[in-house]
Amino acid sequence: MSRLLRKTWARLTRRVKEETDTNAVTMVGWLHKKGDINTGWKRRYCTLTDTDMKYYKKPTDVFPQGQINLSDCVVIKSGKAAGLTEMGGKKSDNGFVLIARDRTYSFMADTNTEKYEWIQNLGEIMMRLRVGQT
Repeated sequence: MSRLLRKTWARLTRRVKEETDTNAVTMVGWLHKKGDINTGWKRRYCTLTDTDMKYYKKPTDVFPQGQINLSDCVVIKSGKAAGLTEMGGKKSDNGFVLIARDRTYSFMADTNTEKYEWIQNLGEIMMRLRVGQT
């Protein structure tokens, strides 16, 4: 095993161990995320836990590009309902938005099935967090 591969594997297993020690990872996968300031679409590797969603440039990154605290999120909408129907000039029905108290996050899945899996899992976690707060 090459040195670079060993270092990458060590970083990845450390990150996965840290996430699984604190929260169970519910879902992982690639999504396109529209930036808040730089409004272009970027492909991000996302992890979903019991409390948050993190997004990385690549699966081997130790530190996320960003983190969304799901207890701050109030609504999740399918792309059509939120007016999100294209990515980079191409029509797509695979989008969804996650609306937090201070920001709206726009995502696009590769397929409609993946979109609904993300929406379902995010919705269940958001509901659990709301019930736990009351």
